[in-house]
Amino acid sequence: MSKYLPYIMIELFLSALLSACGAASSPVPTVTVFPSATRVAFTATVPPPTSTELHPTLTPAPSVTPTTTLPSLSGPYLGQTPPGLLPQLFAPGFISLSSSNEYSASFSPDGTEFYFTRQFSNYQNIYETHLVDGTWSEPAPVAFSASYGAHEPHVTLDNLVLYFGWFRPVPEGESSAMDYGIWAVDRLADGWSEPRYVGQGMYVSSDRSGQLYITHQPTSAPAVAQVTLTEGRFTDYERITSGAHPAIAPDGSYLVYDRQGSNHLWVRFRMPDGAWGDAKELTWQGAPQNAQIASISPDGLYLFFTDGHELYWVSTEIITALR
Repeated sequence: MSKYLPYIMIELFLSALLSACGAASSPVPTVTVFPSATRVAFTATVPPPTSTELHPTLTPAPSVTPTTTLPSLSGPYLGQTPPGLLPQLFAPGFISLSSSNEYSASFSPDGTEFYFTRQFSNYQNIYETHLVDGTWSEPAPVAFSASYGAHEPHVTLDNLVLYFGWFRPVPEGESSAMDYGIWAVDRLADGWSEPRYVGQGMYVSSDRSGQLYITHQPTSAPAVAQVTLTEGRFTDYERITSGAHPAIAPDGSYLVYDRQGSNHLWVRFRMPDGAWGDAKELTWQGAPQNAQIASISPDGLYLFFTDGHELYWVSTEIITALR
């Protein structure tokens, strides 16, 4: 039995709680589900969608084997053509592969580093690629996760810290409702520091002010929370809404998150008084019903998400149109 199975079961339990919490929400519109390629089952957050109906604008990612030569990519955003209002597969054959599952995208604010989670069977880890001499390096596992699996990277917008979820047991004397927590590495002149434990929770997002948002699950249903950071540790959690996987806009003006079974994207806009407005569904704006685990590019122009298998991106105009 895989040593990661207990953590995968925790994620599935989290998703079940989300589904129960969202059962009384407004009706979900009928939308087309993204295609599911033949691959390992996605177990990081929720089971993959079972529909085989094809979206008219998307195709499954190509399969890449060890003998396949990866494409040479250069330029901003791995040389990909920026998407409009219809989601597009991100870097097929290089990032999005049919032989694995990819999710939780994070660019460094200078656009020269890209981090994401890649899952094979019951093992997952954070991968990185760097823009070196004008060309993106072959994606490879990060060194700081060592022999433990890791996922859900987030680089802060000051480019100084990378937060991530680590399947390493929390330090002795620490408590965690999920038996693992959020860790961080600090930017050094030659890479990243050794990981340090920062607190309970999962999936970090931050805005330009440095305010952090996480998924918090102290005892029961998971919630999106704003967290206070004191001397490098989480010290206070302020609940915002039920849900998971928060993605805050760089300017802090809106918050995207999962709701209803952890595979449905919603957004809340910040009001003039600082409070959060009512939740609005992104499915009405073209996001697929199985979209989940979102992130916003550091320039605020693009929304990244997974369909349970591959990474997609789309213009954030689908969000701001709801303002």
